[in-house]
Amino acid sequence: MRILHTESSRNIGGQELRVIEEMEWFQQHGHEVWLAAADGSGIQRAAAARGLNAIPLRFRGSFNPATISRLFLAARKRRVDLLVSHSSRDTFAAWPVSRLLRVPLVRYQHICVTLKDSFMHRLAWRRAATRIVAVSESIKKRLLKQKLAGAETIEVIGEYVDASVFHPAVDPGGTRARLGIPADATLITQIGMIRPDKGQQLLVQAADEILQKHPGCWFMFVGSPTEPRHLEELKAAVSQMREPGRVVFAGFQSDLAPCIAASDIICLTSLLEAQSKVVPQAFAMNRLVVASQVGGIPELVRHGMNGLLYKKGDARALAAAVDAALSCDNSKLVASASELARSMDIHRVMERTLNFYQSLIA
Repeated sequence: MRILHTESSRNIGGQELRVIEEMEWFQQHGHEVWLAAADGSGIQRAAAARGLNAIPLRFRGSFNPATISRLFLAARKRRVDLLVSHSSRDTFAAWPVSRLLRVPLVRYQHICVTLKDSFMHRLAWRRAATRIVAVSESIKKRLLKQKLAGAETIEVIGEYVDASVFHPAVDPGGTRARLGIPADATLITQIGMIRPDKGQQLLVQAADEILQKHPGCWFMFVGSPTEPRHLEELKAAVSQMREPGRVVFAGFQSDLAPCIAASDIICLTSLLEAQSKVVPQAFAMNRLVVASQVGGIPELVRHGMNGLLYKKGDARALAAAVDAALSCDNSKLVASASELARSMDIHRVMERTLNFYQSLIA
């Protein structure tokens, strides 16, 4: 197959990494893949660093003639069989290209939020894509609730984990020493782009209560800010803690496995989320997950069975969930989580994705 992905986002996070990882898998299995990405964006740089074919574009507005023209020429030159879009702006650009070249367009929805339903957005949902891929059941329900698509047009393809990268034997290396975290500390880690909807401040608000009951805890935030002010605001909140020195900022990490290996609990504080790439990664590494009950998270984290859930946006509930995680024998939770991770192997999910794509061009 010859597949051209489009992504207009300028940042690099779970959504963008999924695009990169899918492209890598398809390329390794004999398919030709390209990425049309915003020039100078995080995903373009990540694609280039991994030896993937990246086509720089300037995504401006919804139906920018220059963007559509460049995308059309790029797709025609490469004789693509399939276009795959990942954000609204690049979907608007890919839509006319798919019609002109008479190739299917698959549109992904990665985030579980209330979707824009202006006339043009509604038209794009119903007319642009041949099929829609929702990365969680919660997203499919959102699309159906807003009447943006019919159930027959939506394919749910959830998250996955690469067991060759994320497994219990990963060496944390010098992660703790490098960041000044004591070897005997209980480390609670939050992974995600630093921005308000990821809820990092919630963990800061819960930290003092957690430390009262578990004084050996430290906290680590892994991820870069989408805007500098978000990091400044988070650091300002940390400065108000009783023990701000217990918080470390690791920044963006291209290799997350050592960070997870160095942690005792992986904490997801999102206020909105699909399934999250971090959950199966933590499960595969035998790390206990404490997560907010939001979006598609409960599709993976089953409270009291393979992890712990708490009411989203509630710092006291988060503190109580962390306390429960640190006070109980969590071996059964971890074992159950590990079993689920095995069913989410990247090769299974990518084979399913491949079969789905092939069905559209047959």
